[in-house]
Formats: sequence, structure tokens, C-alpha cells
Amino acid sequence: MKAFTPWLLVKYISREFSYSLFIMFSIIFSLLILTGFVSELTFFSEKNLQNNIIVESLILALFKIPSVLTETMPFIFLFAGLHFYSKIQNNNELSSINLSGVSRRYILNIPAIYAFVFGVLMIVLISPFSANLAKIYSETKNKFSRNENLMILSNTGLWLKDQIDKNNSMILRADRIENDNFNFLKNVSIFYFKNNILLEKIDADEMEIVGDKWELINIEKIDFSKNFEITKLPNYQIYNSNIDIEKLKNIFSNSETVSIWDIKQNLELLRKRGYYGQELIIKLNKDLVLPLFLLSMIYISLLIVFKKPKFLSNKFYILVFLGIFTGILVYYLNEFSISLGKSNKVPLILSIWLPIIMLTSSTFVFVFDKNE
Repeated sequence: MKAFTPWLLVKYISREFSYSLFIMFSIIFSLLILTGFVSELTFFSEKNLQNNIIVESLILALFKIPSVLTETMPFIFLFAGLHFYSKIQNNNELSSINLSGVSRRYILNIPAIYAFVFGVLMIVLISPFSANLAKIYSETKNKFSRNENLMILSNTGLWLKDQIDKNNSMILRADRIENDNFNFLKNVSIFYFKNNILLEKIDADEMEIVGDKWELINIEKIDFSKNFEITKLPNYQIYNSNIDIEKLKNIFSNSETVSIWDIKQNLELLRKRGYYGQELIIKLNKDLVLPLFLLSMIYISLLIVFKKPKFLSNKFYILVFLGIFTGILVYYLNEFSISLGKSNKVPLILSIWLPIIMLTSSTFVFVFDKNE
């Protein structure tokens, strides 16, 4: 006999869960806009801008929001599930479902499927869009930075620009990074400019950056101001560079600006230049595991509402507290696992997938065991 599907109930649950998701999304979105706006307003207040800093701050905050929402989406679904299931419980709708002869699993399966499909759509549609906006945000923010230091990776190598002062600057090009470390560069060329006129060029086999101290090995120096005079030195030192390697590395490895569809191409370019691209691997696998993560949040929200200790009341603020506690716990467990992957104590990809798989499978077994 063909199974009967109560489409009216399916539509009702879908509508009610969508309403709960909209409420939680609106709350989180508003908080993110507010905090982002204040942060950007603080940044622009330190600049001497002719533009309206309120408008600029609001635009930048909006550009940043999609990538932040991707990170917070599991917790939006957690609180949406808490809101939805608390309404089901408070309205005693489980009894009505039981009396109608329909399986109670509809109240779990429909939001769970909803979450999983939503996660897939985020990967396919929203992730590339958020990456493009994050890239615009990063480029716009850099334009207003106090210095003009830049870092670019291309097919011709790694390029750094150091704006020494108003009139003097230098451009550094290196073939590759040594041992996945930005402080060690191979086959380096440094071009010195004064008032945008090239004065000299320095070529070196190797270069090490320690703080603001640059140490080069096996140098050939060409002085363009002295009829291309060539000088060879065993070593040479440059002090007081304005380049902050760690800061530039963070900009360079900003995985938020890379679409999931471009990660493979970017990884190939990075590895060609000696950088493993750990951040992009984490970004890729976090995106891929997102549907499962959202699904597990639905299971957790159901367990919090229906299986919390009996001495706790059904007040929504109690559920919010339990949700915050659970969300923080899940977040730090995930980050701890990823940190183990970054330190090579466990395989990096496994460190991202394993916590979510364990969370989903354990809650799945517990939910359906109790449901029976």
C-alpha cells in the first residue's frame, strides 16, 4: 500500500519553521549589522575623509555581513529550532498529531530536510556571492589603510610593496616561499624607487625576514643612478621595513574572499609558490560539511526542548540559555579539533568532518531511539 503523506501538515510545519527561521535570522542579522557598523564607524573616524563616513560604514558593514552569516548560520538554525519546537510543545500540538494518526517524525524530518537543503543552497549560491562581497570589502578597506603596503601572488611570483615614506618605496619579488614560511623567500629581486624613478635593483638567492630586518644571501646590486654599476656582495642587510609579514599573510590567506568554485585554482597557484594553503582547505571543507552541520543543529534543538531535565521550566529564556551554552560548546569543540588538524596531530580534513559527523550521528541515534 502506498504511504500516505499529509501534505497539509507538511505545509504547516514548513511555514511555521520558516517563520521561526526568519525571526532568528532577523535578530542575528540586526546584531551583526549594528556591531559591524560600529566597528567600521570607529575605523573611518580615524581617517580624514571627505565622504559621509556613516554611509561608508554602513556599506562596508553590509559587504561583510554575508561571510559572517555563513559562519553563524548553524547557530541561527539552532535557535530557530528552539523557537519552533517550543511553540509545538507549548501549543500541545504533539497530541493533535498523535490523535490524527500521523507519525510524530514529521516535526523532525521536515525541519531537518529543510536545514540540509538550505545548507546545499548556501554552498552552491550564497558562498560565491559572499566571497565576492568579502573581496570588495577587503579591497575597499585596504584603500583607506594608513600605509600602502601590498601583497600579491601571481604566476610570476610573490610581490610585496613597501611604501617607505612619501617619496621612497620599494617592490620585492620572490619566486617562492620556503618551507611554507613567509619569512623565508627564494630568488629575490628588490626594486628601489624615489619619486617613482627606479634607482637600483638588488638580486639575491635567498632572503630571511626577522621583524623589520631583512637578510639577503649572494647579492648582485645594480645602481641605475651610476650608469648601471654592478656590485656583488656575499650578504646585505636592509633595516626598518614597514612590511608586517604576519599581517600581510593574514590578508593573503583570507579565505573569505575565495569562492568555493575557485579554491582548487587558488590552491594550485599557492602550492606552485611554496605555500600549502591550509586556510583554503579549511574553508572548502567547512563549506562542504555545512548541510550536515545545519542538520545536526535541528536534532540538538529538538533534544533541548523535549529532553531537557524536568526541573527546568518551559520558558523560552531557559531554552535560549541552553542553546547559547550548547552553541558555545559545539563551537569550541569544532575549533579545538581544527587546531589539532592545523598542528598536524590529526589529518586536517578529518579534523573538520569528524566532530560534525559524530555530533550528527549521536544526536540522530538518540532522537530516533527516544522517539520510538
